[in-house]
Amino acid sequence: MVALDHLKALIIEDDLSESIDLQQKLEHIGITSIESSFSFDESVEKIKKGHYDLAFVDIILDKDDTGIVLAELLIHKNIPFIITTNHADLSMFYSLKKYSPLAYFQKPIDSLELRFRLENFTESCSDSKTDFFFHKDGSEFIRIEKADIIYLEVEGNYVMIFTSNEKYMVRSSLKSLLEKIDSSAFVQIHRKWAIRIDLVKSYNGRTNKAVLGDLTFPVGRKFQSKVAKRLANI
Repeated sequence: MVALDHLKALIIEDDLSESIDLQQKLEHIGITSIESSFSFDESVEKIKKGHYDLAFVDIILDKDDTGIVLAELLIHKNIPFIITTNHADLSMFYSLKKYSPLAYFQKPIDSLELRFRLENFTESCSDSKTDFFFHKDGSEFIRIEKADIIYLEVEGNYVMIFTSNEKYMVRSSLKSLLEKIDSSAFVQIHRKWAIRIDLVKSYNGRTNKAVLGDLTFPVGRKFQSKVAKRLANI
């Protein structure tokens, strides 16, 4: 379980009074590490460069529904988020369900309901936050279960994610992707590959080859001692 006072939150809200009101409610609950953003461009910059455990998104931002674009960006960054709005629009509610927000609040946000949602969120969290993440492929968001991933392979500025029956190309560094999917389940064996540690059938320290099912991977020189240590400690 993640404690509320360990969370870092981002409030995306173009109304200063409503932003302050939400911040005060969060602080009362116990969340004190809070950043605020008041425009679409500022929000994009913060999401791309910042590290947040949770975000609150005013879906009608700058008098437009640009909050939907931000929701897509938050999914891409694997940041859980809560929708906030002044509009009681059922069609908007259903259109946003596909983004899997943690909650959908109509303003003013009820303090007790907010606490209930956030305590449930922290109780369901682990250090890796969720057992899945979303990969954006064009206009489609594809859910990838972390437990299905077998290995990762670098291809230029991309990383190929290989599961038992699918593969996905993600624009990312190997280091960033490992942090996103829970690096403790994987071991990097080469500048090009990271493999799931619990699927390793064998590792030969003389030939420096690791075997996963029918696949054999070379283990780079600088990774050999780390691989041996990880396997010895399982």
